[in-house]
Amino acid sequence: MAGEMIERVAKAIAEAPLKQSDTIDQDYATMARAALEAMREPTEAIRQIKTMSISYGAEDIWRTMIDEALK
Repeated sequence: MAGEMIERVAKAIAEAPLKQSDTIDQDYATMARAALEAMREPTEAIRQIKTMSISYGAEDIWRTMIDEALK
């Protein structure tokens, strides 16, 4: 079973309004945007990460949040 965030992103990609443009790059950009928009709101598990110490850098917190989303 995929995690909540993975399912959310997969659904967003599946529903992305593709234009079947001349270049495939535009459709990939549309899918990437849909995926990032789907990730904008954190899951409950990701919200729990806010308890991390301020001593962690933004990059460490970002990676930890992405790791949680990939579960």
